[in-house]
Amino acid sequence: MIAIDGKTLRGARRADGGQVHLLSALDTSTGIVLAQVTVAAKSNEIPAFAPLLDAVEQVLGSLHGLIFVADALHTQTGHAGEIAKRGAHLLIPVKANQPTLFAQLKTLPWAQIPVGRQTRDRGHGRAETRTVKAVTVNTPGGIRFPQQAVRITRTRTITSSGKTSRETADLTISLPPADAHPADLQEWIRREWLIENLCTTSEM
Repeated sequence: MIAIDGKTLRGARRADGGQVHLLSALDTSTGIVLAQVTVAAKSNEIPAFAPLLDAVEQVLGSLHGLIFVADALHTQTGHAGEIAKRGAHLLIPVKANQPTLFAQLKTLPWAQIPVGRQTRDRGHGRAETRTVKAVTVNTPGGIRFPQQAVRITRTRTITSSGKTSRETADLTISLPPADAHPADLQEWIRREWLIENLCTTSEM
């Protein structure tokens, strides 16, 4: 699985004095950066997505069968098409920057969808329960290929105080259920979160 992540480099400046922003592709199994592209001045990460895929493809020879994961900025129809035409797959969060798809996922009957995977962990003074639900959906006007909608719920309880908090994330993946079981989805999403936290602490 390849995580795409953008970071502004502290202390690095362009000739015009602007900060340098890189879009990187990381192998989540090793944490190794496979490729990086510089985001153009007065632009953003979105136009840099396809050039980054080109760079990764040059390094690896092919993207066929790889799973790419990125943050919600890259929940774009064009990105989905770029991934699909190279034979790869996309696991992506869905937020309000894609209002049609966001509304479709929010209104799914999640209460009636059975839990596909649940894990419990204790440590660092808290207990955490993570659940995964997934359902195959068609989303006209959304990302244009067959996909699963995924809901991850993390419930944390502070042992000393008993205070509980809950975090829910909705995502979509282009792989069908036979190739992306709930246990797989949980592992892939957890790995991407770990990589994002690593990049945040090491590059900023």
